[in-house]
Amino acid sequence: MKTILIAALFANACSMQPAAAQSINPQQYAERFCQLRGLGVDEAAARRAAVEYSYQMNRPASEADITQAVRIANQLCPLSYL
Repeated sequence: MKTILIAALFANACSMQPAAAQSINPQQYAERFCQLRGLGVDEAAARRAAVEYSYQMNRPASEADITQAVRIANQLCPLSYL
C-alpha cells in the first residue's frame, strides 16, 4: 500500500509542471489527505486533492518529501482511511 501511494504521489507531483522545480509540503499533504478520507472521499480522489493542495512550484522536487508525506499520513490517519 505504501509503495503504491508513494508511486502515485511521485507521478502526480512530477506530472503537474514538467519543466519547473516542484514538490509537496508533506504536512499539508497528510493533513488534507486524512481530512478528505475521514469525510469519505475515495483514496484516489483524496490523494489527487491533497497533492494539489500541498503543491509548491518553487520548491525543489524531493522524493524525501513524498516519503515524509506518506509517513505523516500513516501517523495521522486511522488505518481504515489508508
